Amino acid sequence: MQGTLHTRSSPIERAKQELLVIHANDRAAHFATDADALVAYHAESFIDVRNGAIHYISREDVRQNFALL
Repeated sequence: MQGTLHTRSSPIERAKQELLVIHANDRAAHFATDADALVAYHAESFIDVRNGAIHYISREDVRQNFALL
């Protein structure tokens, strides 16, 4: 139907909203010092490149390091 206002959001807008929810959850977990919630959306492992060095970090390593803080 021409001229009808569509209320469905675009795939880009839905992805943006999903990322904003993940970001808000990460912030809440960080401020609550909840290590398990903080890594809930992390991949099983990821690559950290910092100061000219490459490190492979597991989700469990991140959880343990954050729990020590």
